[in-house]
Amino acid sequence: MFSKSLFAHFSGMGHKYFRTLFYGMVFITIIIIKVIN
Repeated sequence: MFSKSLFAHFSGMGHKYFRTLFYGMVFITIIIIKVIN
């Protein structure tokens, strides 16, 4: 039971990190496009 809750905790953190990374990449891409134009 402990390992299952620990896995859920880490998978939740991983999802949060991936979502933040994804939005960061989109934000940087928009800035690069605006700078080029």
